[in-house]
Amino acid sequence: MMQLKHILAYTLLGATMSLTAQHAETGPVIDDFGAVYKIPEPEIALSEKEELKAIFEISDSAETPGTVNRRIESGARFLNINAQSGISQDRQSLILVIHGTAVFDLMNNTAYSRKFGISNPNTDLIKSLSEKNVRIVVCGQSVAKRKLSREMLVPEVEFAPSAMMALVKFQNEDYRPIKF
Repeated sequence: MMQLKHILAYTLLGATMSLTAQHAETGPVIDDFGAVYKIPEPEIALSEKEELKAIFEISDSAETPGTVNRRIESGARFLNINAQSGISQDRQSLILVIHGTAVFDLMNNTAYSRKFGISNPNTDLIKSLSEKNVRIVVCGQSVAKRKLSREMLVPEVEFAPSAMMALVKFQNEDYRPIKF
């Protein structure tokens, strides 16, 4: 009898886990990056009519050379989760301000290969974000400090004299800051 109770308990537990197990999905804005989980009936949500203006401050590079910078990938997650929640892409505006060691993840494949011995895994992500009108702004101070140049970075980046200046400028334009 005790064994039957255990079997029944494990069966119910397994059924419950399979019902709650979720699979993260990419898209509909960025197909290859930014997988998010569907959260049924959230208590806090944005209206489909809201206009979203966010600026992400990203200062850390990928944990390991050769891996996608998950902080930059948060830009794809932002676009995808909002679109999956019914907010159209034309109501979303996103700027990534990148400084500190994260500037290494903006290097083109040639420069990245010279430094790390492998191709930059972030180039496709950056290109995908840029194609969806995400602005990628780099801190000129961080680039200069790390002895990089404009020619060593992917063409999608825009230069600012400093991340501080860019953050103030875009907050003055009503972008909401998010730090990663």
